[in-house]
Amino acid sequence: MKKALMLAGIWWDDPLQRHQQFAQYLAKIGYDVYFIEHIVSSKFTFKKLVRAIRLKNSKQKAENDKFPNISIVSKHFLSPGSFLLDNYNCAVINNIIDEIGDEFDLVINYLPISTTDYFLRKVKTKKLIYDCVRNFSTWEGCPNDVNERENRLIYHADEIFTDSFYLTDMMRKRGNKEPIQFLPIATKEWKSGCQIKKIDKISNVGYFGSIGEHLNLKVFEEIAKEGFVIHLWGNSNQVLNFQYIDHGYQKDQERLSMEITSDCDAIVLPYKSNLDGVIPAKITQALVSKLPVFIGNFYDSRYLAEYLYIFDNPEECINLIKTFNAQQFEGRTLKIQNFTRELDNDSQFKKFSRTITSLH
Repeated sequence: MKKALMLAGIWWDDPLQRHQQFAQYLAKIGYDVYFIEHIVSSKFTFKKLVRAIRLKNSKQKAENDKFPNISIVSKHFLSPGSFLLDNYNCAVINNIIDEIGDEFDLVINYLPISTTDYFLRKVKTKKLIYDCVRNFSTWEGCPNDVNERENRLIYHADEIFTDSFYLTDMMRKRGNKEPIQFLPIATKEWKSGCQIKKIDKISNVGYFGSIGEHLNLKVFEEIAKEGFVIHLWGNSNQVLNFQYIDHGYQKDQERLSMEITSDCDAIVLPYKSNLDGVIPAKITQALVSKLPVFIGNFYDSRYLAEYLYIFDNPEECINLIKTFNAQQFEGRTLKIQNFTRELDNDSQFKKFSRTITSLH
């Protein structure tokens, strides 16, 4: 059986995203997958150390499914970028290689840092993929040499994968390979829960997911003042100074999409503008809901402007909601359906497996 090594910055039991999905795809097409989880990519600070300890103590038991031929390798990596910490990480890697071997048919790397650099020097692989899902050049706390290491990784990789339109365009400029874009998907459970209804007027708006500093909460405050009912699904680490209906955290994707599409006339995603390099998975889910989607202005939302209602500030968002034209929205629903048609797990798996097969 072929062997694949995945070098990831996330925990396996983090919210399901492409890292775990790609591991599942590889296992499905016959690879033994070694998923190295939680390789730390940011520089050391005492604030991050305290936060990491708190998160570790609050972590729940893993709930993400996995095939039997996926092995989760969990070690205590430290922040890269200093002589002592890098040497410690090298010792951890040597220990891992003693356990799982040093020969692989495929390596997928997510992190252009010294830790994964050492990993790649120590293993032999037939093919290397750089799956770029972050704009490291502007990411707070990254090591100073991240651009130099990323350039080398781009040069040596056999394929470059991306998710956001920003990263796809950036990789076209930086590398000599055409990147292969895998957009976020909506699960079949999410799709099956979406209720189709005719929307004539917007009275109830919804948001789902974590509520934190990545959102412009002033948007919700002003929407509430205008008399619109706000529905929230998810957890908040912020003080919310507006009235809303709290639906709590809903893990079941089918039930979540069913509740949102039943209770809401629109979805509002008030992301702040500093999202270059990020395409939230909620965009695909929100579009699949067949509700009008109002979203903050950033690179990827502008790229999808024909499907979304984009605003720069709370006043613009309120104006777009108040002047919502149902007939105009009906006219763009076919475009939205065509765009999201293949943004599901089955279609992505087929595209992924074709790409991996073509490498060999």
